[in-house]
Amino acid sequence: MKLFAFRSQQTRRIVKDSIRMYFAPVIGAFKGIRAELKKADRNVQHHRSAEAKLKKDRHIVPE
Repeated sequence: MKLFAFRSQQTRRIVKDSIRMYFAPVIGAFKGIRAELKKADRNVQHHRSAEAKLKKDRHIVPE
């Protein structure tokens, strides 16, 4: 009975590792896309805040 349990665990581990290796490129691609989108969002936010500051500075009229 113990031998069967050992084989079952070993088989589960092999299947789990195989699935993990099969989907690794897809998971890596999703992580890369997510990182690129975050970088793009930071750049957009930076440019928006710079434009808002520039507009604010233009509206200040010295007395």
